[in-house]
Amino acid sequence: MQIEYEDKWRGWIKGCLSSAMALVLSNGSPTNEFIMEKEGLNIAMKTICEKGVFQRVKIPHTNDLVSYLFYANDAFFVGEWSKNNIRNLARINRCFMYHWD
Repeated sequence: MQIEYEDKWRGWIKGCLSSAMALVLSNGSPTNEFIMEKEGLNIAMKTICEKGVFQRVKIPHTNDLVSYLFYANDAFFVGEWSKNNIRNLARINRCFMYHWD
């Protein structure tokens, strides 16, 4: 079975893979709780990106900014490769882990 993706989505992934300045963290849950939590995570990520706490990746040729992608029960976090960004993403992840427990 072959999965088809939109050109824009493929461009984002290609941009991340061709850039040495990105980090990707994948986190997923096989349960239905993830769907409810995903909305909270969506709001949180938008807020922290707007406040400059997490630095997004600019996709070449489109100038779109990407910080996360949701697909099924997975969340893919994409950001600039920096110690500060990694620390902040780990902090955000810990907050959501404590909430789910």
